[in-house]
Amino acid sequence: MKLIRIDRSTIRKNPLAGRTVVLVPGQRSATFSLRFIAPPKEMQKWADVFTEMINGADCRVFHTFFNNGTVVIEASIEAAADPKELASRVRARINKEPILAFRGIEAKMEQEVDRRSRMGGEPRFLFEHENPILACDNCGGRFKRTELQSDCMDYGDGDEIFSDTICPLCGEWNCCELEFERLKPEMVAHLE
Repeated sequence: MKLIRIDRSTIRKNPLAGRTVVLVPGQRSATFSLRFIAPPKEMQKWADVFTEMINGADCRVFHTFFNNGTVVIEASIEAAADPKELASRVRARINKEPILAFRGIEAKMEQEVDRRSRMGGEPRFLFEHENPILACDNCGGRFKRTELQSDCMDYGDGDEIFSDTICPLCGEWNCCELEFERLKPEMVAHLE
């Protein structure tokens, strides 16, 4: 069994300590409404061009439709993405096309908020565990702890098994035994 120690440099007071309900930012989504005039035969082509521009590492388009001469593109975006920057990128592309009569762009942003309840309240201290190199008991491969994979199998009769120690190299379930160090009073005495 491998002991995964607490990284002492990460121990800190939890500003939400004791709270039983915490609001956590959820998925962000943006809706881009592009209004321009183009020949009817070219509307789909331009919708595809703008969808491709918006779709990227920080943004994933999930719906595109037409509404009275407006192309509406709906996308989910990463927390760090800036919808105004995406809108200005699209606007710059439209301005380069003489065939399009640009009428405007609107970017609307929404963010879900998840409500997390915790009996007994949030912990007084936060910390992270170290990320040591581990070895798979099956294939002998070496990898960092954070590279371990998780999965769940449902047998259909209500029974399911879960593993969060799946080898990233050979796929073996429960490829290593881990024990996580627990926070002790002497570790946080300097923070009291």
